[in-house]
Amino acid sequence: MPRGASVVIDKVRNPVEPLSTASRGALGAALSVIVLGVVAAIFGSNDVFGFGGNQATCLDVPSALARFHGDGGTLLGLRSGTTTFADTFNVCMTRPSTSERLLLSLTEIPGYLLFIAMAVLVVRFTRTASRDGVYTAPCAQQIRLIGWTLVGGEIIATGVAAIASRTLFDSMASYNGGLQAVLDFWHFPLIIIFVTLGLLTFARIVSLGVRLREENEGTI
Repeated sequence: MPRGASVVIDKVRNPVEPLSTASRGALGAALSVIVLGVVAAIFGSNDVFGFGGNQATCLDVPSALARFHGDGGTLLGLRSGTTTFADTFNVCMTRPSTSERLLLSLTEIPGYLLFIAMAVLVVRFTRTASRDGVYTAPCAQQIRLIGWTLVGGEIIATGVAAIASRTLFDSMASYNGGLQAVLDFWHFPLIIIFVTLGLLTFARIVSLGVRLREENEGTI
Protein backbone atom coordinates (compact mmCIF):
# COMPACT_ATOMS: atom_id res chain seq x y z
CA MET A 1 0.00 0.00 0.00
CA PRO A 2 1.37 3.48 -0.85
CA ARG A 3 2.61 5.47 2.12
CA GLY A 4 0.27 8.39 1.42
CA ALA A 5 -2.78 6.11 1.40
CA SER A 6 -1.69 4.61 4.73
CA VAL A 7 -1.50 8.07 6.31
CA VAL A 8 -4.99 8.92 5.08
CA ILE A 9 -6.42 5.68 6.48
CA ASP A 10 -4.74 6.30 9.85
CA LYS A 11 -6.31 9.75 10.04
CA VAL A 12 -9.74 8.43 9.14
CA ARG A 13 -9.49 5.63 11.70
CA ASN A 14 -8.27 7.85 14.53
CA PRO A 15 -9.83 6.08 17.54
CA VAL A 16 -10.19 9.24 19.63
CA GLU A 17 -12.26 11.24 17.15
CA PRO A 18 -14.50 13.20 17.52
CA LEU A 19 -13.35 13.55 21.16
CA SER A 20 -10.00 15.00 20.08
CA THR A 21 -11.51 17.79 17.99
CA ALA A 22 -14.27 18.51 20.52
CA SER A 23 -11.88 18.78 23.49
CA ARG A 24 -9.53 21.13 21.63
CA GLY A 25 -12.48 23.26 20.56
CA ALA A 26 -13.88 23.36 24.10
CA LEU A 27 -10.53 24.37 25.55
CA GLY A 28 -10.03 27.09 22.96
CA ALA A 29 -13.56 28.42 23.50
CA ALA A 30 -13.14 28.50 27.29
CA LEU A 31 -9.87 30.42 27.07
CA SER A 32 -11.37 32.81 24.51
CA VAL A 33 -14.31 33.55 26.82
CA ILE A 34 -11.89 34.46 29.62
CA VAL A 35 -9.84 36.77 27.37
CA LEU A 36 -12.92 38.50 25.93
CA GLY A 37 -14.46 38.80 29.39
CA VAL A 38 -11.34 40.43 30.83
CA VAL A 39 -11.20 42.89 27.91
CA ALA A 40 -14.89 43.73 28.37
CA ALA A 41 -14.40 44.18 32.12
CA ILE A 42 -11.44 46.52 31.58
CA PHE A 43 -13.47 48.76 29.28
CA GLY A 44 -16.48 48.60 31.60
CA SER A 45 -18.91 47.09 29.10
CA ASN A 46 -19.43 43.88 31.03
CA ASP A 47 -18.32 41.99 34.12
CA VAL A 48 -16.33 38.78 34.41
CA PHE A 49 -16.83 36.54 37.44
CA GLY A 50 -18.45 39.37 39.38
CA PHE A 51 -15.83 42.04 38.63
CA GLY A 52 -15.88 44.86 36.12
CA GLY A 53 -18.78 46.93 34.87
CA ASN A 54 -21.49 48.38 37.09
CA GLN A 55 -23.82 45.40 37.23
CA ALA A 56 -25.58 44.21 40.35
CA THR A 57 -24.53 41.10 42.23
CA CYS A 58 -27.29 38.51 41.88
CA LEU A 59 -27.71 35.10 43.47
CA ASP A 60 -30.21 32.32 42.82
CA VAL A 61 -31.59 31.45 46.26
CA PRO A 62 -33.42 28.14 46.85
CA SER A 63 -37.02 28.56 47.96
CA ALA A 64 -36.26 26.64 51.16
CA LEU A 65 -34.27 29.65 52.38
CA ALA A 66 -36.85 32.27 51.40
CA ARG A 67 -39.11 34.02 53.91
CA PHE A 68 -42.25 35.75 52.71
CA HIS A 69 -44.55 38.51 53.83
CA GLY A 70 -48.12 37.25 53.78
CA ASP A 71 -48.83 34.42 51.36
CA GLY A 72 -45.83 35.22 49.15
CA GLY A 73 -47.95 36.29 46.18
CA THR A 74 -49.46 34.34 43.33
CA LEU A 75 -50.00 34.50 39.57
CA LEU A 76 -53.12 36.03 38.12
CA GLY A 77 -55.41 34.06 35.84
CA LEU A 78 -54.85 30.59 37.31
CA ARG A 79 -57.79 28.20 37.35
CA SER A 80 -59.33 26.93 40.56
CA GLY A 81 -57.26 24.20 42.21
CA THR A 82 -54.02 25.41 40.62
CA THR A 83 -51.22 26.76 42.79
CA THR A 84 -47.74 28.17 42.20
CA PHE A 85 -44.36 27.25 43.60
CA ALA A 86 -41.05 28.96 42.88
CA ASP A 87 -38.01 26.69 42.97
CA THR A 88 -35.49 29.55 43.21
CA PHE A 89 -35.52 33.31 43.68
CA ASN A 90 -33.11 35.76 42.09
CA VAL A 91 -31.83 38.09 44.83
CA CYS A 92 -29.67 41.04 43.78
CA MET A 93 -27.56 43.71 45.47
CA THR A 94 -27.41 46.95 43.50
CA ARG A 95 -24.25 48.21 45.25
CA PRO A 96 -22.14 45.19 46.17
CA SER A 97 -18.89 45.57 48.07
CA THR A 98 -15.60 44.12 46.89
CA SER A 99 -15.93 41.18 49.26
CA GLU A 100 -19.43 40.45 47.97
CA ARG A 101 -18.19 40.54 44.38
CA LEU A 102 -15.42 38.15 45.40
CA LEU A 103 -17.99 35.78 46.92
CA LEU A 104 -19.99 35.90 43.70
CA SER A 105 -16.86 35.06 41.71
CA LEU A 106 -16.27 32.04 43.99
CA THR A 107 -19.69 30.71 42.98
CA GLU A 108 -18.60 30.70 39.32
CA ILE A 109 -14.83 30.32 39.07
CA PRO A 110 -14.39 26.80 40.57
CA GLY A 111 -16.71 25.17 38.03
CA TYR A 112 -15.07 27.06 35.18
CA LEU A 113 -11.58 26.04 36.33
CA LEU A 114 -12.71 22.42 36.55
CA PHE A 115 -14.02 22.62 32.98
CA ILE A 116 -10.66 23.94 31.74
CA ALA A 117 -8.73 21.32 33.74
CA MET A 118 -10.87 18.53 32.30
CA ALA A 119 -10.43 19.88 28.76
CA VAL A 120 -6.63 19.99 29.23
CA LEU A 121 -6.55 16.40 30.53
CA VAL A 122 -8.73 15.14 27.68
CA VAL A 123 -6.61 16.94 25.07
CA ARG A 124 -3.52 15.37 26.64
CA PHE A 125 -5.10 11.93 26.53
CA THR A 126 -6.23 12.24 22.90
CA ARG A 127 -2.75 13.29 21.83
CA THR A 128 -1.18 10.32 23.60
CA ALA A 129 -3.77 7.92 22.17
CA SER A 130 -3.35 9.32 18.64
CA ARG A 131 0.44 8.98 18.85
CA ASP A 132 0.90 5.68 20.68
CA GLY A 133 -2.51 3.99 20.49
CA VAL A 134 -5.25 3.64 23.10
CA TYR A 135 -4.06 0.35 24.64
CA THR A 136 -0.93 1.69 26.31
CA ALA A 137 0.02 2.15 29.97
CA PRO A 138 0.16 5.99 29.72
CA CYS A 139 -3.36 6.09 28.27
CA ALA A 140 -4.69 3.93 31.11
CA GLN A 141 -3.07 6.24 33.66
CA GLN A 142 -4.45 9.35 31.97
CA ILE A 143 -7.99 7.92 31.79
CA ARG A 144 -7.79 7.09 35.50
CA LEU A 145 -6.57 10.63 36.22
CA ILE A 146 -9.47 12.09 34.23
CA GLY A 147 -11.96 10.04 36.24
CA TRP A 148 -10.59 10.99 39.67
CA THR A 149 -10.18 14.64 38.64
CA LEU A 150 -13.79 14.73 37.48
CA VAL A 151 -15.36 13.43 40.69
CA GLY A 152 -12.88 15.09 43.06
CA GLY A 153 -12.95 18.39 41.22
CA GLU A 154 -16.75 18.40 41.09
CA ILE A 155 -17.00 17.83 44.83
CA ILE A 156 -14.55 20.66 45.53
CA ALA A 157 -16.02 23.05 42.95
CA THR A 158 -19.64 22.58 44.05
CA GLY A 159 -18.61 22.67 47.72
CA VAL A 160 -16.72 25.95 47.35
CA ALA A 161 -19.60 27.43 45.33
CA ALA A 162 -22.11 26.34 48.00
CA ILE A 163 -20.11 27.87 50.85
CA ALA A 164 -19.59 31.10 48.89
CA SER A 165 -23.31 31.25 48.00
CA ARG A 166 -24.32 30.73 51.62
CA THR A 167 -21.90 33.46 52.81
CA LEU A 168 -23.12 35.85 50.12
CA PHE A 169 -26.74 35.13 51.03
CA ASP A 170 -25.99 35.84 54.69
CA SER A 171 -24.74 39.29 53.66
CA MET A 172 -27.98 39.89 51.76
CA ALA A 173 -30.45 38.65 54.37
CA SER A 174 -31.08 39.72 57.96
CA TYR A 175 -31.07 36.08 59.12
CA ASN A 176 -28.44 33.34 58.99
CA GLY A 177 -29.08 30.31 56.80
CA GLY A 178 -26.74 28.07 58.80
CA LEU A 179 -25.38 24.71 57.67
CA GLN A 180 -28.68 23.83 56.01
CA ALA A 181 -28.13 26.73 53.61
CA VAL A 182 -24.84 25.18 52.44
CA LEU A 183 -26.66 21.92 51.69
CA ASP A 184 -29.44 23.81 49.88
CA PHE A 185 -26.90 25.61 47.70
CA TRP A 186 -24.82 22.49 47.07
CA HIS A 187 -25.74 20.93 43.73
CA PHE A 188 -23.69 17.80 43.05
CA PRO A 189 -24.88 15.90 39.94
CA LEU A 190 -25.05 12.22 40.86
CA ILE A 191 -24.45 11.27 37.21
CA ILE A 192 -20.82 12.29 37.79
CA ILE A 193 -20.37 9.21 40.00
CA PHE A 194 -21.48 6.85 37.22
CA VAL A 195 -19.36 8.67 34.62
CA THR A 196 -16.34 8.35 36.91
CA LEU A 197 -17.01 4.65 37.48
CA GLY A 198 -17.23 4.21 33.71
CA LEU A 199 -13.89 5.97 33.20
CA LEU A 200 -12.18 3.92 35.92
CA THR A 201 -13.62 0.72 34.45
CA PHE A 202 -12.41 1.69 30.98
CA ALA A 203 -8.96 2.45 32.41
CA ARG A 204 -8.90 -1.02 33.96
CA ILE A 205 -9.89 -2.60 30.63
CA VAL A 206 -7.09 -0.72 28.89
CA SER A 207 -4.61 -1.87 31.55
CA LEU A 208 -5.70 -5.48 31.13
CA GLY A 209 -5.37 -5.13 27.36
CA VAL A 210 -1.83 -3.81 27.75
CA ARG A 211 -0.94 -6.70 30.06
CA LEU A 212 -2.38 -9.30 27.71
CA ARG A 213 -0.52 -7.81 24.76
CA GLU A 214 2.75 -7.87 26.69
CA GLU A 215 2.17 -11.49 27.66
CA ASN A 216 1.39 -12.46 24.07
CA GLU A 217 4.50 -10.67 22.80
CA GLY A 218 6.54 -12.50 25.43
CA THR A 219 5.34 -15.92 24.24
CA ILE A 220 6.15 -15.30 20.59
